[in-house]
Amino acid sequence: MDYGSQLGNAMRNNDNIKTSVKKANDSGLAKLSGSFHDKLIMHNAMATYRVVQTISDLYTKEKLLCSYMVNTDNLADRLKTYLGECKLWAMEQTWEEKK
Repeated sequence: MDYGSQLGNAMRNNDNIKTSVKKANDSGLAKLSGSFHDKLIMHNAMATYRVVQTISDLYTKEKLLCSYMVNTDNLADRLKTYLGECKLWAMEQTWEEKK
């Protein structure tokens, strides 16, 4: 959603951008990429997605990692705070199991 929002803003402002959507793989996942020439705002949700996507690629494709484990102590303070807020929000929710 952040990507689409940023793309819409760039288009509205007539910014010089390059973007692509790769064809979905067998599991139905597609990759988005964009070049906004320093116009893209890296929101916390998008930054977290980039971390997860990079770890996944390093584990599955490059075989450079032994697990998907992310040491959150090594993340930027703003991401640690954001993930903490997400965890608190999730714990406050009432989750129902679908049958």
